[in-house]
Amino acid sequence: MRRVDTHAAANTKSMSIMGKLLTDEDYRNLLGFSDINEFMKYLYRNTHYSGIEAFLNSHNEDKPYLIKQYLLNYIGKLMNYYRDDYKKFFISLMKRYEIENLKLMLRVLLRGEDISFAAKRIVVPYRGKTLNYEDLLKSENAESLILKLKGTPYFDILLKYLDEDPSRILFYMETELDRLYFNQLYESIRKLKKKDRAIAEEIYGTNVDLLNLQWIFRGRTYYGISSEELFNFTLNNGARYDYKKLKRFCYMALEDFKSEITNSRYKNILLVEAYLMENAMERYLSDVLIQVVKREKMSIASPIYLFFRVEYELRDLFTMIEGLKYHFDDIEKFLIRKIAG
Repeated sequence: MRRVDTHAAANTKSMSIMGKLLTDEDYRNLLGFSDINEFMKYLYRNTHYSGIEAFLNSHNEDKPYLIKQYLLNYIGKLMNYYRDDYKKFFISLMKRYEIENLKLMLRVLLRGEDISFAAKRIVVPYRGKTLNYEDLLKSENAESLILKLKGTPYFDILLKYLDEDPSRILFYMETELDRLYFNQLYESIRKLKKKDRAIAEEIYGTNVDLLNLQWIFRGRTYYGISSEELFNFTLNNGARYDYKKLKRFCYMALEDFKSEITNSRYKNILLVEAYLMENAMERYLSDVLIQVVKREKMSIASPIYLFFRVEYELRDLFTMIEGLKYHFDDIEKFLIRKIAG
């Protein structure tokens, strides 16, 4: 099947969905509210979120998760436009939300909290349910949760950390889950057609580079993690930094590392305050995505961009809602979206 045939319907659907997402004007209006109820009313009455039937009758604390479920259902339907290895690729993308659910449940249990706290925050992607959440949400502790995962890819990588220092166990488990996600994603990328594989490798390779740089910077700056451990937990398949370069970064002096990165294409992530690093990373990646979409017509680029656009909108909404809840000043600087004007 030609690429144009492979992607025509999915590209049309992607552009249609992106056309319904929040505009810069919507962002400006939302940032203008000081009352959470007015914020939520605007979302429901003036944007595509009017499609959430339960929105008006739900508590404000539950609405962010209704929004998340709604958006994931939206983008998950793209799988209907693909088959075989392409469908498997999009299923592998959606695995990140399954992993987020596991992280949430582990976090709650390892903190000694009741797992019912996680129940309303579990969001299952469209056609993405591979775990028995009803059973998992009956777990009394982290060990019982992990034992219920036997037969899944998650069991072995989590079980080995059960006897770790309680202050480090969650860190190790979350890091291993992230590595698993990217490893399975790259397995699916390798099965795409040559041109689409190159596009996906450019996008996700850039994503991996940024995550590795953030990991090394934070590990050295805040947590005193050894060079060996830093390197052991880096992600594979970066666009510009291979095994040897990552190892060199992990073992060089922190100031030398910072100097090298501030003279690279990724310099902006270290030219902002440390608490804004993640925003700078996502903004850089967003710019890369826009360039790739403009360059690669009728390819896998637009559907991938849609995934990121939806994720960025979701995170920005969570940020604005938290900002209203806790009365943050200057919320805009914490957003991923760069608002024109």
